[in-house]
Amino acid sequence: SDNYDKVEQLRKDLLSVNGVQNVYIREHDNNKAIIEVESHYDYKAKNKVSSARGYSQMIKSTASSLAKELNITNYNHSIHSYDPNINLQLMIYYLSKCINSTNSLESALRKYRGCNDKVYFRKVLNTRNKIKALKERKS
Repeated sequence: SDNYDKVEQLRKDLLSVNGVQNVYIREHDNNKAIIEVESHYDYKAKNKVSSARGYSQMIKSTASSLAKELNITNYNHSIHSYDPNINLQLMIYYLSKCINSTNSLESALRKYRGCNDKVYFRKVLNTRNKIKALKERKS
């Protein structure tokens, strides 16, 4: 899909700019799986019960804190959470932090999600495996 291709290009651009070295982050299928599970590649996605928005469905408090760490000046969640570049930059940075502090993808995804949800972890892994299978069929 068109959004899927845009996400992939943004992800590549952000990885090269930020120099993210973690293997789980560089493994683009993990990023795509999170975005598919969280927002189905809809950068305008908005959670009905929380402040989670955009591709990564990051809540306002987390996104605002990460924006400060990344020196993103004048971050406004109502506006910037829908900016694909900023949203993915925050997602990649936050997931990298989660992985570096836990040293496992499962623990990192639990931390990213903010709960001890094994269902979420399985959804992300199943989606990642589906993405890999589709890529292998195309090759």
